[in-house]
Amino acid sequence: MRFQVIAALAVASLAFAGCAANTDETATSSDEALSATLLVGAYDIESQSTGDFGHLVLRADGSYLAETIIMCIKAPCNNPREEGHWTSSSFSHTTIGTLKLHPNHGGTRSYSVSVAQDGTGMKLGRHGNIAYYDRVPTWCDLASDCDGQPVKINTQMCMVGYTHKTLCQSNACVVKCAPIN
Repeated sequence: MRFQVIAALAVASLAFAGCAANTDETATSSDEALSATLLVGAYDIESQSTGDFGHLVLRADGSYLAETIIMCIKAPCNNPREEGHWTSSSFSHTTIGTLKLHPNHGGTRSYSVSVAQDGTGMKLGRHGNIAYYDRVPTWCDLASDCDGQPVKINTQMCMVGYTHKTLCQSNACVVKCAPIN
């Protein structure tokens, strides 16, 4: 009888340990998803702040685009643009971590990042400098920049011969009815 009780306890403890292992795997996946949802979005640098770029778009697919704002002295003026992919540390149980930008051309840069509790922005730190960024609904220079950003589609139906087109107007992504080409 004593052997049966010990065997039953051993089986029960193995079953419990198995459940705990599954919970840990789920937590890891949730932590990675949480990291993505915390950082994914479009950001503009705050007016009183200075940083490596003025606009930053972190897409859910891991790609990013960043644009440095320069003072234009003589037209035409194009702000330097960078594209590549990004990675971040896990943000489980905190809103502080790291962000790594891996540009298509050039070396990887690492930033310490602190996300606002209410999701309205973030702080990026690098080499002792801290820049503050506000979250904006979308940001673009070209319509193709809007790919992977949450662009709201007007629920009204477009007329026959028209379709929804994503456009970039005043650095914001918008969807409007446009003729089918």
